[in-house]
Amino acid sequence: APAVVGASLFKMTTAPSQHQLFIFHADGTVIQSNPDAGDPRTSDSNLMGAWTTDGTQVTAKPVEISTDRTTHQFVRRTELVPSLQVQLNTLHGTGTASIFDATGKADGTPHSFNFDGDRILP
Repeated sequence: APAVVGASLFKMTTAPSQHQLFIFHADGTVIQSNPDAGDPRTSDSNLMGAWTTDGTQVTAKPVEISTDRTTHQFVRRTELVPSLQVQLNTLHGTGTASIFDATGKADGTPHSFNFDGDRILP
């Protein structure tokens, strides 16, 4: 399996919730979860998507759907595009986050972020 497969805890200092749990599956899917405290008005605690690798660089596109906690209506979607490298049990990378409102309109320029992660080992 590619080196990225498995569970890793990431720290993303510019995210509303700095600690993020990512699980990269061997079938090319990725799941992310973080504490639900990023925005108390909306549900925004996990993303799901796909990833690929060229052998040294991993690129993913997890997408998050957010709804209003009061009205239960769709509010926005957030698309992350991280690019990372795996070095044994650590992961490092950069990426962009693009936010789209309920009509699909982007909020402007993609937001850049950096992250570091450690693999979760049994």
